[in-house]
Formats: sequence, structure tokens, C-alpha cells
Amino acid sequence: MAAICSGGKERAFLVLKALGEAVGMSVDVEEIKSGLPLHFKDETEKSRAFEQYRILADSRNKTLEVRVQSNNFWTTVNGAAISALAYMRDAASLSSEHKSFVLWTLILFGLCVCLSWISYLSTIARQLEAKNKLLIELEKHFPIPLFRNVFSSVQDRPEKPTLTMKEMAIPLLFISGYLFFAIMLFFFRAEAALSVAD
Repeated sequence: MAAICSGGKERAFLVLKALGEAVGMSVDVEEIKSGLPLHFKDETEKSRAFEQYRILADSRNKTLEVRVQSNNFWTTVNGAAISALAYMRDAASLSSEHKSFVLWTLILFGLCVCLSWISYLSTIARQLEAKNKLLIELEKHFPIPLFRNVFSSVQDRPEKPTLTMKEMAIPLLFISGYLFFAIMLFFFRAEAALSVAD
């Protein structure tokens, strides 16, 4: 940074390019030149800007960690509900009226949990997109846009959602499981009523 301020811009650009290549990242010198960092008033202002950047990057990483941990929670709760449905469906210890009530309650509970999970994932996605945009905006004031380079190499389009289709498909699979049990319960209940009538 001092080399840029002291007039050795070309040499500083070459050093930045070499540093980028040393860590396996291609650095476009012309891109860096076109997006030169703002000149900060003093070192305090520069350190504050970098500290904000660091806090935002840490916050983004914690959001990613929470997303992974919460997916484990949602999967466990739904797995337990599906297992309870499968067990209760064949349990002979309950009368048919009680069994029907318990099964429908578990199905409704599971559907509500899945809808909450989808809502939670969309909230996390919005948070991540906002943090990504802020990080990219802050990087415009620094010599090397590391986050933007990494982000663009991972994703084809910057506007592409941060959640994968696989993540959104998991709650949908659980919903289809609950709907399957609901259909089975409805049709088998109708068959049982028909056999009693005969």
C-alpha cells in the first residue's frame, strides 16, 4: 500500500499480481488499476475500514456455520417425525380413533416444521446475499478484491442464489413424505371403513 502512495504504482501492481499468483489466484492488473482504492485520510481510517470488512466477513462465516448446524437440527426433527409416523401406523397398542388422531397430528406437525425450515432457509439466503453485496462493495476500496474473486470463481453469476437446490430440496422431500403418509392414511382408512361395512 505504501508503494502505491509513494508513486511506485506499476511496481506495486506487479507485486500484487505476483502475490495473487503465489496463492493460486489470477490477478488482473488492469482490473485493479480501474478500481483503485479510495485514498484514506490516515491510517486510522484505513484500519477502521478493514476492521469493518473483517467483522462483516466473520459474520458471514458464522451465518454459514449456523445454516449447516440448523440443517442438521431440521433433518433430525423431521427424521424423528417420519419414524414416529411409520411406527405409529403399524402400532397395535392404540385404538383406531386415537391412532388416526396421532398420525394426523404428526403429519401436520411435520408439514409445519418443513414450512418453517423453508422460511428459515430463505431468511438465511437473504442475509447471505446482503452480506455478500456489502463485502463486495467494501472490497472496492481495497487493492485486491479477494472475496469477489473467490465468489466469482465459485459461482457463475454473482446474482445466483447462495443456497443450493439440494438444500431447498431436502425440506421438499420431507413434505412429500408427509403427504405420502397422509394419502396412505386417507385411503387405508377408507378401505378399513369399507371392509367393516361388508
